[in-house]
Amino acid sequence: MKCSKCKAEFEDGSLFCPECGNPVESGAAGPETNFCPNCGSAVEGGSVFCEACGFKLEAAQTAAPAEQAGPPKKKNLTLALGIGAAVVAVAAGAMIAPALRSGGAEGSSVMYLKDGGMYGVSLDKPGKGAVEYSDDSYRNSDEGVMSGLVSGYPLLSADGKHRFYMEDIERDDNSYQITYTLYYKKSQKDEGVKIDSRITQHELTADNKVVYVKDENLYVSDRNNKEKLASGIGDFCMDKAGKLAFWTTYDPAEYTKDLYICDLSSKEMEKKKLCAGVEGFGCSEDLTSIYLLKNEALYLIKNFQKEEKLLNDYNDEDTVGIDWVNNTFYFFQSEESEISVMDLVEDDMASADAAMAEPDIKDYQRREAANGWVPERVVTDRDQYNADYAKYREKLQRDDLREELRGRKVTLDLYSLYYYVNGEKQLIADNCLGSMNSNDRMNAGDAAAFVTYNKCSDAAPEKMRLSQIENVSDVTSEYYKALYNTAVECVSSGGREAVLAIGEEEQLTYNTYALDKDQLYFLTGEAEEDAYTLYSVDLSEKSFGAVQKRDDDVDDIEGAGNGCVYYFKDITDRMTGDLYCNGEMAQADVSVYRSEMDPESGAVLCMTDFDDKRNYGTLVMLEGFEKTKIADDVSYWRVMDEDTVLFLTEYNNDRNRGDLRYYNGKTAETIDVDVRAVFCD
Repeated sequence: MKCSKCKAEFEDGSLFCPECGNPVESGAAGPETNFCPNCGSAVEGGSVFCEACGFKLEAAQTAAPAEQAGPPKKKNLTLALGIGAAVVAVAAGAMIAPALRSGGAEGSSVMYLKDGGMYGVSLDKPGKGAVEYSDDSYRNSDEGVMSGLVSGYPLLSADGKHRFYMEDIERDDNSYQITYTLYYKKSQKDEGVKIDSRITQHELTADNKVVYVKDENLYVSDRNNKEKLASGIGDFCMDKAGKLAFWTTYDPAEYTKDLYICDLSSKEMEKKKLCAGVEGFGCSEDLTSIYLLKNEALYLIKNFQKEEKLLNDYNDEDTVGIDWVNNTFYFFQSEESEISVMDLVEDDMASADAAMAEPDIKDYQRREAANGWVPERVVTDRDQYNADYAKYREKLQRDDLREELRGRKVTLDLYSLYYYVNGEKQLIADNCLGSMNSNDRMNAGDAAAFVTYNKCSDAAPEKMRLSQIENVSDVTSEYYKALYNTAVECVSSGGREAVLAIGEEEQLTYNTYALDKDQLYFLTGEAEEDAYTLYSVDLSEKSFGAVQKRDDDVDDIEGAGNGCVYYFKDITDRMTGDLYCNGEMAQADVSVYRSEMDPESGAVLCMTDFDDKRNYGTLVMLEGFEKTKIADDVSYWRVMDEDTVLFLTEYNNDRNRGDLRYYNGKTAETIDVDVRAVFCD
C-alpha cells in the first residue's frame, strides 16, 4: 500500500501510515472500482449487475477511460464549493434510481419508451390508453440507450399542458453521453415541432421555453426560434423556479471557471457575468447564494450582486454544515505542526542504558589453581559474557533508535473547527481530527445544518515506551491510534457545541446518520465490533446536546421522519436484513439496496423476498408500523406524489423490458407491457 499523503509504502491492512500517521482506511487498496455505463454508479470489478440500477454489466464496458478520474459523465452536475467538495446537486441527471420522489409536472402523466417509440399516458385517465408520440425514438438493437426509470429529461411542462418527446436517442460509447433530437407537441392532433438535434441536456422554463446544450453551446428556444446564449460551457443548471439559467465556461490555461446568469423570464434575457477566475463554487437551489473560491479567498455572491469577500487564506479543506437559508457554514482549518518523534516516547531504558558499559571479557575470567594433574589455568564464563554482550548490543541498537527518533519529525494533522456567521468566524473547537457527519440546510422548512466530529482529549495520549519500540513507524502508528481511541465525539449546530454522552470505547461511524426535524440519529461502534449502537441527539435550542440511546446491534440506518427512525439489523451476506422502526421489527427480509425513505411523506418503500438473480421482489410501503403491500415482482419504482407510486415489474435486464404499472393509493394498475424506460421528471 502507499500513503495518499506522504507516498510512503507499507504493508496491506495498516490503519495508519507508519511514516506520517495519516489514517488510511479510506485510501486503502480495495476491490477494483469500475462505473456502470447506465447510471454512472461505482461498481466493484467483476460485478455482474450494477447494485444501484440493476443494469447487466457482463456485456458492457464498465471501467472508466484511462484519462477519466471519476465516474462517467452524467447530466447530474454537482456544483461544489471547491474541487471535489460536494455541496448541492443543481441539475438532474440520467440515472436509474430505486425510489426517489419525482419533481415533475402537475397532473400525473408519464412518458415512456417501448418498441423503438415514445409514448405518453395520463394516470388521471388511464382508460384512454397511451398516446404514441414517435415510432423512431431509438433503435431496439442499441443496448446503450437508457433503460429502467430515467430522470433528468423533463418532457412535461410545469402546467401539464405541453409535451416534449425525443427521437434519435443514442449513447456515445466513449463519453457515455446521451444525444437526442427534441420535439414539441401541444396536442395529439398537432404535428411535432423540432427543437434541435444532438442535444445532450435540456431544461424547461416556467413559461415553457426550452434551454438546452448542444456541442458545448447553450441555447434557448421558444419552441419556434432559438437563440444562442453561450459557447464553450461547462456546468449548466436552472433554478428551482425555472426562471434563471446558470452556467460556467472553463479556462484550461488557468484551471478556472467564469460564472454566468440569465433571467429567461425577462423580455431582454440579458446575460450577466457574475465572476471570473473561479476555482470552485457551490450554490443554493434558487441560485441567490453562490459561494466561490478565488485566489485562496472565499467569496459570496448574494442576489447576483458583486461578490463579497468573506475569508482570506481559505483553501476549502473541508466546508460542511452549510445553512443556505441564513448563509452560515462550518469549516475546518488545518493546524499542521511538526514535532520530534522522540517527544512521543517515554525513554524507560534511559537510566539502565546510561549505566551500561561495554562488557570487558577480562571481567568474566577467573584463575583456577592447579588441581592434581590439571595445571593452573584461566577460565572464561562465556555464557554470561555472551548474554551480557547481547544486552549491550541491544543498548547500542536503542542508542541508534534514539538518534533516529530525535532526528525524525512527524506532522500532526489536526484541525480547528470554525462557524461563519454574521460576517465573522467563530472558533468552535480546536485539535479536531476531522468531520464524521454533516448536513446542509437547503430550505427554511428543512432540518438544521450540523456537523459531528471527533477532537483530541484534553489528556495527552500515553507515551509509548522505548523498550516496546522496534522501529520509528511503531511510534507514529501507535500515537495516531491513541489519538483516535481517546478522542471525544462532538456535535455542533447553529454555533452551539456539545460532547456526545456515549460509551467511553464507542466511536462515531462515518457518514451514517438520519435527521427528523431536531432529532439527529447516529451510530457508534467499538473497535473490531460488527454491530453498532443507535443513539439520537437533540439539536433544538432548548435541549441541545441531549443524547438518548435507542437500540443495540444495529447494522445501518435507513432514515427518519414523522417521529420514526428506521434501521437494519441482522444484515446477511445477501445484503438483506430486518427493518426496524423505533425499537420494533417492522418488516423482515428486506433488501438493503432496494429500500429508501420518501423525503416528502416520511414513508419507507422497501423490497422484501428479493430475488437478486431476477432483480425483483415484493414492494412494501411502511408508515411507522402500518404496512401496505403494493405489488409483487417489482424491479424499480418511483414515488410520483402522495398517492401514486410508479413501478416496473419483472424487468429483464438482458432484454431491457418490463411491465409498467402504478399504485393509486388503493390498487395497482397496469399501464403497458414490454416497456424499456420510463421518464420520471
